[in-house]
Amino acid sequence: MHSQSKPAGYSNLDLQLAVLRHLPTPVLVLSPSRKAVFLNRAADQLIGSPDPIQSPAESIHGQGPAELGIKLLYNRTWTVVLDKLVSAHKDAISEGSEAPVHKLGAVVSNTSLTYDQRHFRILVSILTADDGLCYMLSFERSAHIEKKLIPHRDDQISFLDGGHSVIPNGMRHDTAMDGPRDISRIKKAVFDSSNVAGFILTVDEKFYLTNKKTREFLGDVMGGAEGCDGLSLRGRLEIWDENFSRRLEPHEFPGMRLVRAKKPFTDYRCGFTHGITGDKIVMNVSGECLYDDETGEFMGGICWCRDLQEYSDFLSEQQQRRLESHETICNLMPHLVWTTTTDGFCDWYSQRVRF
Repeated sequence: MHSQSKPAGYSNLDLQLAVLRHLPTPVLVLSPSRKAVFLNRAADQLIGSPDPIQSPAESIHGQGPAELGIKLLYNRTWTVVLDKLVSAHKDAISEGSEAPVHKLGAVVSNTSLTYDQRHFRILVSILTADDGLCYMLSFERSAHIEKKLIPHRDDQISFLDGGHSVIPNGMRHDTAMDGPRDISRIKKAVFDSSNVAGFILTVDEKFYLTNKKTREFLGDVMGGAEGCDGLSLRGRLEIWDENFSRRLEPHEFPGMRLVRAKKPFTDYRCGFTHGITGDKIVMNVSGECLYDDETGEFMGGICWCRDLQEYSDFLSEQQQRRLESHETICNLMPHLVWTTTTDGFCDWYSQRVRF
C-alpha cells in the first residue's frame, strides 16, 4: 500500500472550507470582532449579496449580522445576545461541560424571498480560534413556519369596515375594485405597514386580524393575513400575567377587555407562550377603540403590542437593574462593601473606600 502525500498548499482548513461552502444549509461565520469573515453559497443566496460581481466573502467582509439584514425577533440586539452567549460558553467550559449550541429566532431582509423563506431559527456555535472566539451561524427553517397552526375560520369572514369581507386571495375572481372595497384594502395596507405589532378584534369577538409585524414575531399563531376565528384562537392561546405566575382567563385577554369595556387602556403588561416554539414572551399592550366615522357605532378594538422580549431577557434586565441599584446604595455607604463568587473570590467592591 502506497501512502499518498497531500498536494502543495493543501490543508485541512482548505478542505473544511470547501465542504462548508457547498453545504445546502446556509452558514455564516463571524470573527471575534463579530464581523462576517465567511459565508457559503447557500447563505449568500439567502442574504442576497449586494454586489453579484464580487465573491460572497468580498461583498460581506467586515459587516455585522445586523448590517447584513439579519434581524433577531423579540426586539433583541446582536451585541447583547452574543455577550450572553459568550458568558454561557465560558461558564460551560469552566465547568468542564460541552459548549452549548444556542437557538435564535430571526428574519432576513431579503425582499426577493417570500414571507416563509425569510424566517429562520439560527443555531449559534462558539468556537475558540487563535485570536479569540468566533461564531458559526447555521440557518434552519423556523419552527413556526415548519409547523404552522392552521387557523380555524370560515372561507369568508366579516371585516370591520361596514360589513365588507376579507376573502382569501385564491378565492377572488374579480379584478375591478369598487370604491368601498378599495378603501378597505387601503386601510388594511396601512395597518400592515405599521412598525408596531398589533391586532384587531371585532365587536362580536368572533374575528382576529393581525398586522405584518405581529406575524413576523409570532408566525401564523394568530392566523395569517386573512385573520382567524376568535373563539378557537382563545382556546389555543396561553396568556399569562407578566411574571408567568397565573394564566389569564379569556375574558382577561387584552383584546377582550377592550371590546367588552369599550374603553382605551395603556401599559397593560402580560406574558404569552408561543404555541409552537414554546418561547415565553412579555409585552406592553395598549388598546384603542374603533368607531364607524359616519354612525359612531362601536366596531371593535385595536391593540398595539410594544416592548416584546423573551421572558428570560426580561428577568435578566430586572436582575441587572436591581444589581445596579444595590451597588449605588453600597457606594454611598462609608464602609467597604464587597461581594464574592461561590468559590470565595471577590468580584465587586464599593468605590467609597480607595486602596
